[in-house]
Amino acid sequence: MATAWSITNVRLNIFAQRVFSALTFDVMYGFAHQSLQSLAARMTQTITLNPEYITLYCMRYKLTRNSHQAPRVDWAMVKAHARLAR
Repeated sequence: MATAWSITNVRLNIFAQRVFSALTFDVMYGFAHQSLQSLAARMTQTITLNPEYITLYCMRYKLTRNSHQAPRVDWAMVKAHARLAR
């Protein structure tokens, strides 16, 4: 039985092959309340899409609409995210 994710994956790959010369994704980590499990799941999902490139970025709250969330960031968790991303 196909899952919604596998159907999305197939559709995205077909779309990408027809429209783009390369499929790339940017994945951000370091969000307030983001767990290691959720980041790992997001990275796994992204990898299954078979992009040419995956770029990982640490969230920077300065001068963003989300800057009010910065005090809630667990920096020990952000460091753990960075280790996972490597």
